[in-house]
Amino acid sequence: MPRVFRLIKQRFLDTPLAGGSAKRGERWNPIGVDVLYASSSPELALVEVLANLMPIRLDELPTYFPITIQLPDDEIHRIYTVGQLPADWNQPVRAPHLQTFLGEWLQGTQTLSVQIPSAVIPFSNNVIIHRMHP
Repeated sequence: MPRVFRLIKQRFLDTPLAGGSAKRGERWNPIGVDVLYASSSPELALVEVLANLMPIRLDELPTYFPITIQLPDDEIHRIYTVGQLPADWNQPVRAPHLQTFLGEWLQGTQTLSVQIPSAVIPFSNNVIIHRMHP
């Protein structure tokens, strides 16, 4: 998993790795835990952005810019399959038990990233990067 992809808005181009997941909590992290969400392909990154936008007209979409993140090959990356996830892992609601499912990983810094199936396209993977990893 040497490369992962994100789409970011123009206003974040100066800080493309800043994230914001700690402020609101996301599917796999609770409020206060800062991780960076990325995808295994540029196409999946686009699908993830579109799936998380409120209903919006195509001509009202903000401009997004793709970035590529090179992950070190020698790092350990934890990989989850659909069978290892809770039964309701792909529901559209942010459930507290999903936000704490990665609790041990979220609390530590030994592993750089977690690869986890996309709730939108389960045969593709998203990558969550631990922002506190050295």
